[in-house]
Amino acid sequence: MLVTMNEVLQYANEKNIAIGSFNTPTLENLMAVLEASEEKNVPVIIMHAELHEPIAPLSIIGPVMVELAKRSKTKVCVHLDHGEHLDYIKQALELGFTSVMYDGSSLDYETNVQNTKICVEMAKKYSLKVLDLLEKSLGENNFYTTSYKAYLLERLVTWKDLQTGYRIGKSLIGYNNSDYSIEENVAKICYMSKDYRHAVEYQSKALKKYQISEQTFNKEEDELALLCNLCRYYWNIDHQKSLLIINKIYNQAKSYLSNINYKFVNKDILNWYKDFMPIVGCYTQND
Repeated sequence: MLVTMNEVLQYANEKNIAIGSFNTPTLENLMAVLEASEEKNVPVIIMHAELHEPIAPLSIIGPVMVELAKRSKTKVCVHLDHGEHLDYIKQALELGFTSVMYDGSSLDYETNVQNTKICVEMAKKYSLKVLDLLEKSLGENNFYTTSYKAYLLERLVTWKDLQTGYRIGKSLIGYNNSDYSIEENVAKICYMSKDYRHAVEYQSKALKKYQISEQTFNKEEDELALLCNLCRYYWNIDHQKSLLIINKIYNQAKSYLSNINYKFVNKDILNWYKDFMPIVGCYTQND
């Protein structure tokens, strides 16, 4: 039975198991993997990577993979692994592959992101999601590390992919006790989702984690940025607490912005100052 990656992963989550993923560049490999899947009665992922092209052209092995997946008694996801060129990924999608990975790790970051967006749009036509490698200098062995996931979480916040970001962020909380950016980014996701109470909760945890950390570089600036966002989040649920933070950090933020090179300014502090300047004026007059 040919299925998408999402269906296979849903099964894995429900059963609390891992799903095998196997390269099948030859008919012998392919038959062996599918027979084992049926014998054990578990889903499986069969893969073809672009680097296999010299020994097993996609135009030949791809249709065979898709057809045998359809005939299988178990759920089979047909995945293109490490597709390095968009036309190659498009070819796999047209052949009926149900999952694709775009690998632009050899490119500069901006080109990588742009190509990933193009790949996502192609996959949407087939109701698929794209697994992408967006590291600029991280090697493949780092793809599933906590540090890479934290890096990916930050990118997802930038792209406003809130659902994926929240899922990854929640899985990392408590796993890394030194990286405050995890809670900080989850707080940003909650804020963009208008879940203000959880935004305050996670931002408070990020601030507390940062304050007890041994980090010394940019200590005052980073802590000020955390407080600026905490103030912003509080404003939606508790004006009084937000005003207390304003009273605490306004002069500090003003001093920071008057002495900083704007090329390297912290955007969280700058945007907070611009947004809350009128509020500070009203607060001062009313006080």
